[in-house]
Amino acid sequence: MMSCPQSGTVSTANPRRFRGVDTREGSSAQRMRSPSAVTTALRTTHSPVSEGTRVASRSHRLLDYPRQVIEHVNQLGSDAPQIGGLPRGRAVAVWSLDTTLAKVAGRPVDRAGDVLDAGERDRAARLVRPGDRLRYVASHLGLRVLLGGYLGLAPEQVSLVREDCPCCGGPHGRPAVAGGAVHFSLSHSGDLAYFAFARLPVGIDVEKVPDATTLASVVNSLHPSETAELSVLPDSAREIAFARLWSRKEAYLKGTGAGLALGLVDPYIGSAPAPAPLPGWTLTDLAAPAGYAAAVAVATPGDAAATTGGAAGPA
Repeated sequence: MMSCPQSGTVSTANPRRFRGVDTREGSSAQRMRSPSAVTTALRTTHSPVSEGTRVASRSHRLLDYPRQVIEHVNQLGSDAPQIGGLPRGRAVAVWSLDTTLAKVAGRPVDRAGDVLDAGERDRAARLVRPGDRLRYVASHLGLRVLLGGYLGLAPEQVSLVREDCPCCGGPHGRPAVAGGAVHFSLSHSGDLAYFAFARLPVGIDVEKVPDATTLASVVNSLHPSETAELSVLPDSAREIAFARLWSRKEAYLKGTGAGLALGLVDPYIGSAPAPAPLPGWTLTDLAAPAGYAAAVAVATPGDAAATTGGAAGPA
């Protein structure tokens, strides 16, 4: 969870199977494979409404929007990936990484200091817990490998900068590539990292499903309608619904560049099987392993609402 986010787009290479995603011969995943990275198309499906959602619907007019899920996520592993070209138009390339790997994309994590810049090395050194340091280094090594692949550069040649903060104008906004040739976003939670790359502003977030104590400590910081929706769900559904909502909201806030600086009340996004529409943005759930939720947000070209605003919530 970051106060100044990052942006990106979605493309898939070396697709692996996440729980619930069919990659058998002849499936849509197999048909989309190519020798290099695959660009994932936005897929809209109507999914049944759970009993918990029906209860929330009666109480708070929670809408059952058609579910949008990008089902295929590229997996970055120990071997060098086939990355391919930058996604075109509003397409997004999404990758995931197990941040406990000893080697990422053919490069040993314990030698990542040769690839990271001074700022990244300093940030890693200030992390007190060895596990946090390892996950940070692995995810940033993966980020540089993927950015280098899309830009035609060696990972250590990728120049990262900070945009101006949209809230205060300070030089601590979301990370960006010098020159702006590609937008990207990085998120990590638990032992998992997600990356998004695009030609338009993009935000991605992955969240480990929280325990009841963590949920209780933050649920009242959400939009009042979102808090009410979660409160009527049965215990068995509340934690995953919260993770789904949180990943959507952070993906959007990373995409806009606001991050968590303005809090989590606005915009209303909702905990239904699909997020509420957001002016200027397409917000989509991503396939994720059991125990996680993930989402990606990409801006609509030329829409003034792509930097601020959002849904006000059900009346």
